[in-house]
Amino acid sequence: LDPAIVDRLRATETFDQGHATSEYLAAAWLDQAWHRLFVDDDVDDVAAFEAAALADIGLDDPAVPTRYSSTYFAHVFSGGYSA
Repeated sequence: LDPAIVDRLRATETFDQGHATSEYLAAAWLDQAWHRLFVDDDVDDVAAFEAAALADIGLDDPAVPTRYSSTYFAHVFSGGYSA
């Protein structure tokens, strides 16, 4: 390939990495937030719990919502994969 094309292809390797990293971080932080709870802690509002957890690390931007929600992020609680 023409070196100019190779350079253009290589330049795309990091496209959207900021979003991908913050998405992964949000899922990991949410997982940790659930696992930091004690037996006596009550979570009546899952959406509010998630919003507070994401606000802790500045990932509560409504313009860039997270992909994961606890209500369907089932592997956090089953299947042997968790914090």
